[in-house]
Amino acid sequence: MISYEKFWKRLEEQGISQYELIRRYRVSSGQLDRLRKNMHVSTHTLEVFCRILRCSVEDIVEHIPDVPQAPAAVPRRSPGLRQKTAAGFRSAGSQPENSPFLRKRRQPAK
Repeated sequence: MISYEKFWKRLEEQGISQYELIRRYRVSSGQLDRLRKNMHVSTHTLEVFCRILRCSVEDIVEHIPDVPQAPAAVPRRSPGLRQKTAAGFRSAGSQPENSPFLRKRRQPAK
C-alpha cells in the first residue's frame, strides 16, 4: 500500500495549507482528495508536489507492505449423493426414466 502521510506532515512543516495549494499552485482539489484517501496518483502529480515542497519523492510517499493473508479455503465440491436403482447407481441430480419432469417425446403421426 502507498501512504501519503509523509506528504501531509511535510505540508504542515512548511506551513502550506490545502487552500494555498489549490489557489496559489493550482493543484486540483480532486488530487488532494486522492492523496487523503491513499489512492492512485500519477508520477507527474508527485513531481509537481516535490517541486512545490522542494523535496524528493521519498519525502512525501511511503510504501507499506501488505500483510500477507492466508489463502482462503476453497470449499470442496461434494460428488453428490448416489442412489441405488435396479440398473445400478445414479447421481441424486439425475431423474429416473419414469420421472414426471422428463418431457415425453411426441409420437409421429400415423
